[in-house]
Amino acid sequence: MTTKPKIKIIKANGEEELYSPEKFRSSLEKADISKKLIDAAQKEVEEKLHEGMTTNELYDIAHKFLENKNTSSAARYSLKKSIMQLGPAGY
Repeated sequence: MTTKPKIKIIKANGEEELYSPEKFRSSLEKADISKKLIDAAQKEVEEKLHEGMTTNELYDIAHKFLENKNTSSAARYSLKKSIMQLGPAGY
């Protein structure tokens, strides 16, 4: 996969970090998504990637793509975000 070089992403805590295709792929792999679907999702995200994009925007693009291709993959991918929204108390 080719990617736009040195695109800064804004993390949830406000820090800037360079976009990492490996990190993005890893997040999808942890959700047990197929390699073929990961490749397609990465292509979709990288076509829309822009300087200053937030990790939340990146997640939304990937999640919407997965919803259209495979709803069970989208559900697994959204599980981590859902748990994080519960906060440190877990509810």
